[in-house]
Amino acid sequence: DFAADGQIYTEEDHGDKRGFRYILQIDPATGLVVPAAGPLPGVGDLEGLACNSGSNVVVEPGRPLIDLQKYVNAEDADVAPGPEINEATPVEFLYRVTNTGNVDLFNVKVTDDKGVVVTCPSGTPDIPVLLIGQIVDCGGSGLAVLGPYVNIGTATGHPRPPTNPDGNPAAPVFISSSDPAHYFGKEIVVVAPPTVPTTVPTTPPTTEPSTTPPPTVATTQPATTVPTTPPPTTRITSSVELPETGGSPTMLWMLGTIVLIVGLTIRRTARRVHVRC
Repeated sequence: DFAADGQIYTEEDHGDKRGFRYILQIDPATGLVVPAAGPLPGVGDLEGLACNSGSNVVVEPGRPLIDLQKYVNAEDADVAPGPEINEATPVEFLYRVTNTGNVDLFNVKVTDDKGVVVTCPSGTPDIPVLLIGQIVDCGGSGLAVLGPYVNIGTATGHPRPPTNPDGNPAAPVFISSSDPAHYFGKEIVVVAPPTVPTTVPTTPPTTEPSTTPPPTVATTQPATTVPTTPPPTTRITSSVELPETGGSPTMLWMLGTIVLIVGLTIRRTARRVHVRC
């Protein structure tokens, strides 16, 4: 049947083994048949959706799609060798899951082929519901190993299963996406500090005692301050030189005393005579 858009459509009368029915588009050049609308559960005539007197209303079939992009230390290292990471240092993996289809996805699980524990916002590797166009980041970590390394992350989910004509839920269609991440573990070279050779003490040579006296070392003595002696005070004394009498000093002293007494007596007598006159 030709629709108003010029394409040829036909209905799927009996559906597939799961009970899904579709409106199919036929390529007149190749005869290739592809779903154009559906899945549509139940029974009935669907030609009205395909060509209803020139109507061009077409229901887009559900397309469950999922995409996973994996990063190592924030690099999308899909191709080897990837970034260089020092051996035994932490490595962070990011698993970015996107619903690229046109139906919601359920029970999405993120795994890693090398056993990395993946944690999503739910606290587990699971994303209960991934809405159309929604992006969810999950993470994992480990320690870098030596040499080339690659691990592959995978996200698996399914659309909500439709109901079969008998009312029983249909088996879900699982979809998945995988992406690798590479890095190269670089060996850490530890440079040892330079070795200091051990010094072996040597015995000093024996020297014979020298008979030559050691040289005299002149030592500088501090200058001694000699106190200045003031000149002696000159006393002017009057002396009477007496002729040498050959007597001792005691006798001379006694003689002088007698002469002095006699002189004083004479003087007093003269004063008395003068007064009487």
